[in-house]
Amino acid sequence: KLEKFGDKLHVCINWPASPAGLWNIRYENGQSSTEATIKIQPSKITGDQLSMVMQDLDRELPASIIFQLDRMGAFISTTTTRFKKITIEQEIEILKRAVLGHGSQKGLLSILPEVSRDPHFVLSDELHQVRSELARRLTAQGLASSLMRSELVLYNKTYIPTHVLDTKKIQNFDTYENKVLREYVTQVQRRLRQVIKHTRDRYPYLQDWYTRLGQARKVVAFLDGVGNLKSPPELITMVFLKKPAYRSAYDGYLSLRRSYKDCLTVETLDLPFQNVPYLYEKWCTLHTILALLRTADKSGFRTEMQSLYQPSCGGHWVEVIPDGRSALQLKHADGTRISLIPQQSYHTDAGRRLKSISFCQIPDISIEVAVSDNLALYVLDPKYKLEGDDGPKKEDIDKMHAYRDSIRDADGRRIVRSAVILYPGESSIYYNATSLGAISMIPGSDASLNGLDAFLLNSVFSFRPAASPDYEEKQI
Repeated sequence: KLEKFGDKLHVCINWPASPAGLWNIRYENGQSSTEATIKIQPSKITGDQLSMVMQDLDRELPASIIFQLDRMGAFISTTTTRFKKITIEQEIEILKRAVLGHGSQKGLLSILPEVSRDPHFVLSDELHQVRSELARRLTAQGLASSLMRSELVLYNKTYIPTHVLDTKKIQNFDTYENKVLREYVTQVQRRLRQVIKHTRDRYPYLQDWYTRLGQARKVVAFLDGVGNLKSPPELITMVFLKKPAYRSAYDGYLSLRRSYKDCLTVETLDLPFQNVPYLYEKWCTLHTILALLRTADKSGFRTEMQSLYQPSCGGHWVEVIPDGRSALQLKHADGTRISLIPQQSYHTDAGRRLKSISFCQIPDISIEVAVSDNLALYVLDPKYKLEGDDGPKKEDIDKMHAYRDSIRDADGRRIVRSAVILYPGESSIYYNATSLGAISMIPGSDASLNGLDAFLLNSVFSFRPAASPDYEEKQI
């Protein structure tokens, strides 16, 4: 709709709450169009806190989880290589070779200007509207579309469209070789940003590298229209063989991947900025896993099974697969078992070991504790909501009530001991010390991480089968 602000009319739209990120707005009116880019900042966490989340996901959390698993005997009977956590100095040397080059291997500061002078492209067809008498390369599809959409005029006793869709050849830079180059530049720029933030002002030359690389990237602006590389580069094409700059980029990218082969990271970290809720919830999930492992280690548990570690041709990944199966199983010498299950579905089907008495329930994180024949369940849901104030939202707490009341064992007994949300706000406990509430998970806050450890210690690792949730309610 049109609204007047000051002396000018503006086109306005109703825009619902949206994730943080860069949003492209396009307005079309007949044959004209206007575009604008709108940047939405995260509202629940600050930019610095988002940087901490990214750094934790990219460095600290995966490495800490793998080392803790290794400490607890997860890899004793496997041929998994020992993992190493790359140091800042080693990463700076890797990035130096990528940016400046090393020996006969060119760096990106030399590669990008050379590519800009002779970029690789293929010729593709593009449809554009022209007057009928100017058409040169008509296609049957374009002509049929023109007959339906364009105005018709009489010419030599025949009706013809005034405008037709003609075909012209354009340079298409969206090729495999350019995707490899774009991915190489993107990876180096991202790593440089992270190292700069992590080291502050200790290495001032890093900012110079980053600035110069950004300027070199502007020279190859055609990469802006190139898509993402879908899989690791394995194919050496004739372009790589005949164009030295592209071959240098290919070799440099492979060298970069080999340098990080024994490093630890989160495979799905390379996501658009607008996925802040997803990144935050993944950050909460990995922190929960790490806290569970850390507390279990102190309590004398050992790893019985894990599916968190995912080996790959490009390195070692930590990934939580939401398939409803145990991602982690721990066992104590006294026979106590603890299982962590992401996205476990509790259906209403009769005969299941655990079920829902109403509707299907799917908590983000389920932690099962088995002592002899007694079972207790603890559920946690990371939440990052776009709307609302800084406190926990009513519908999120209501969902915790649903988990506690609906999930039962085969005999219909309540087994959920605790149901809490993890969110970027203040902690709020509504019933008992750990039974129902919201746990603060604020990036960069040691108090939040200590609070999560304390919650697990006082709930999961304090389970005593003498009393069930039903028994506790009868005593109130």
